[in-house]
Amino acid sequence: VSVNQSVLFFFNIFFGVVANAAMGIANQVNAQLNSFIGSFSQSYNPQIIKSYAAGKQDYFIKLIFSTSKLAYFLLLMVAVPVLVNIDFILNIWPKNPPPGASTFVLLVVAYSLVDTYSAPLWIGVHATGNLKTHQILMSGIKILNIPMAYVLLKVGCPAWSALAVKAGLNIVCSVARPCYVKRLYGLPLGSYFKNVWLVVYFVTLLSVPLPVYVSSLYESSLTRFLLTTGAFLLVFIPVTYAFGLNADERNVVKGGIKKKLRFLQK
Repeated sequence: VSVNQSVLFFFNIFFGVVANAAMGIANQVNAQLNSFIGSFSQSYNPQIIKSYAAGKQDYFIKLIFSTSKLAYFLLLMVAVPVLVNIDFILNIWPKNPPPGASTFVLLVVAYSLVDTYSAPLWIGVHATGNLKTHQILMSGIKILNIPMAYVLLKVGCPAWSALAVKAGLNIVCSVARPCYVKRLYGLPLGSYFKNVWLVVYFVTLLSVPLPVYVSSLYESSLTRFLLTTGAFLLVFIPVTYAFGLNADERNVVKGGIKKKLRFLQK
């Protein structure tokens, strides 16, 4: 709460209501994107807590790994087409966006993407009931945004720099959190960084360049939106299937597709 409110306060001091208006639009776009994965998040939270309470340690860890990746991939799937075409979208709604709104949206969504793959870890913390140390550690890192943002804005940096610091500190939290929960509930740290952290960034790095390149070839329009979305999905789906999922997760996906096909054939 302190970080979020301080950023708005600093915007009022250094930039006036225009920056706050851009922030409001960014938060609305982010909320709509996150609503896409809301039901998925609600479905895995009880399962993580239940598996920990039942003492099923292997299943508990496996569930954290899988849900971290799947939640991230779901949000990334809708976020990239929006972010690549954010100027086009903002010119449709709200038609006359304030200056810098597109950059604000990019940084706010980047923050949410990190939160998405980190969320199962803190749900695991909640399952243990030992919240104090985790909250102090994470809050201690995130609250650094207040002095850092103030200094950057004071020396004349653009408004988006405050959000860039916030997103960067969230990445730091995404590294510090697994290091802490390794002690709390036995997260296999090396396996987590290899099979979750590196995987989500690897899939992102492979999937994003093509739609960005396609977007550079066309003016902002519906045609560019459709082409960049198609280009992204053309890369994202096979890359995610080949590198983002393990054998068990691929079997789950195959089973889900077969189930849908049987339902459509009825």
